[in-house]
Amino acid sequence: MPAAALTDLIRTPSGRRFVRYCSLSAFNVLFGQALLIFFHSGLGMAGWLANLSAIIVGTGPAYLISRRWVWEKTGKHSLSGEVLPFWALNGLGTVLSTLFVGIADVLWSSALAVSAASISAWFLVWVLKYFTMDRVVFRTREPVVTA
Repeated sequence: MPAAALTDLIRTPSGRRFVRYCSLSAFNVLFGQALLIFFHSGLGMAGWLANLSAIIVGTGPAYLISRRWVWEKTGKHSLSGEVLPFWALNGLGTVLSTLFVGIADVLWSSALAVSAASISAWFLVWVLKYFTMDRVVFRTREPVVTA
């Protein structure tokens, strides 16, 4: 894709949302991995418990920042329309990452393996989460531009 076309895409509302989603995701990965390593290596928790603890600490802020900054939603939260879908997708990520981390911890007993397992599982959920949140949960109608 030529640079001009990419720049034009980023200037659209959906392009800006995607850039913000990627930026927030990068922050969430760094924050989550720091928590995971702290709980696993710093506090000596088993990999699966360290992973679960990191998710519990990070999910609330991830939802609130995502809702406000990525999808620019303010006001009342819809339990069935926003909160439950977000938490359901996080639940899927939690199950996958805890499974991956538990296996990595048993096989390699290494903070690096635990971290890589967590990132791998969450990446599988990342794309699904973006499209679900963008196209279903926080769907907005953009004006159609005609030439």
